[in-house]
Parts: sequence; structure tokens; C-alpha cells
Amino acid sequence: MLEPGNETFNQVFDQCMAIAKDHLENFGEFYPFGCYVDRNGQFVITGGYTGEEHPSVVDTLALLDTDLKRALADGEAQVTFLTVNVNIPEIWETPYRDGVRVTVTSADYSALIYTPYLLKNPGFFRRRRTVSFSEGFLVEPDEQ
Repeated sequence: MLEPGNETFNQVFDQCMAIAKDHLENFGEFYPFGCYVDRNGQFVITGGYTGEEHPSVVDTLALLDTDLKRALADGEAQVTFLTVNVNIPEIWETPYRDGVRVTVTSADYSALIYTPYLLKNPGFFRRRRTVSFSEGFLVEPDEQ
């Protein structure tokens, strides 16, 4: 079973966070995206194309959620990672409200992983945006 602590799980999670960081530093935000480990153990990245040039985040998220659930049900995916740029709910005490939320789902496991971040915009002495992540935390289904 792939869950936190498993080497493959950690590698895919790290890849999702690297993609999120790259988009935050280059664009200041990102559309939701999905990653999964397929039945052969390969890492796959997927986006949600709604047919619109600038789709709503809600529509993109719904499309990705449906596609990733289908991949799990069909046995195409062992575990899915739905990655979203969020405001972390105030019930969680974090150093920053901005965060990356990764919803991890497999046949017998589900959890949310929040990673707060601070985005610093370009300035006089800084040519590009920089992202600083603080320590992430896991929220199990009974805590959601």
C-alpha cells in the first residue's frame, strides 16, 4: 500500500510539490493538477482541460477529481494526488494562510496534506518570485 513514509509515495509527493513551487515562482499561482502512480509504478501527471482557455478553478478541480477517481476505480492508478493552491482553513494554526493542499487517495487510504507557504514577489533586490514552504501537516479523514 502506498501511504506517507513509503519511498514511492514520498517521491511522487515531492514531484507534486516541485511542480507547485515552480508554478508559484513563475506565475504566482497554479491551476489544480493531478499526479498518480499507475499500475506499473510509473509517475503520471495530468491536468484538467475543460475546453476553455481560462477555466474556473472549480470546474478544473471537479474534472480532475472525477478523472482521478475513475483511474482508481479502473485500476489504472494505485494512488492519486490532487494538488491545489488553497487558503488553509483557520482551524489549523499555521505560519501562513496560503498553502498547497494535496489530496491523497488510494483504494484503502485517504488524507489531505497541507503545506503552508510564503510567496515573496519580485522587488528591487529580487528579480523573481520566491516560495518558502513551512512544514506540512497531514489531516486524516476523521479530522477533516
